[in-house]
Amino acid sequence: MKHALIALTCVAALSGAYLTQASQNDKDTQPRATPGTTCQGEVRGGKIIGEPGPRSKFRNLRLGMSQYAVQKQIGVPDDMGHRATGKAFRPFYYGTDRVRVTHYYRGSGTLVYSGSGSDTLIEIHHDARESGDRSRR
Repeated sequence: MKHALIALTCVAALSGAYLTQASQNDKDTQPRATPGTTCQGEVRGGKIIGEPGPRSKFRNLRLGMSQYAVQKQIGVPDDMGHRATGKAFRPFYYGTDRVRVTHYYRGSGTLVYSGSGSDTLIEIHHDARESGDRSRR
């Protein structure tokens, strides 16, 4: 009985150390903004692709904005889609970034949000040729 208690204590201590190390590795391996982009806000791994056109809706957007603030500023998207990230399948992971939501705007491009409660703008893709319809991909 005493040996079983010692073994359970060791397993609990080792699993706690593993979880602490895993969460630290997640912080270290997150990609940073791509070189040459303006990464405004407190978003790690955010990126801006392309240059906004002279009459683009995306001109005044910045990384880190909420989905509500973006829609209030530029309106609702023409189409939208979502996908689960790998973090959604981790057991006992309760953090953010389990879902990515993409909004398609005709003639402007796409916006990608990190979902699952945070809904933070993490990517801006400027593309004047965007059809606004995700089924045409």
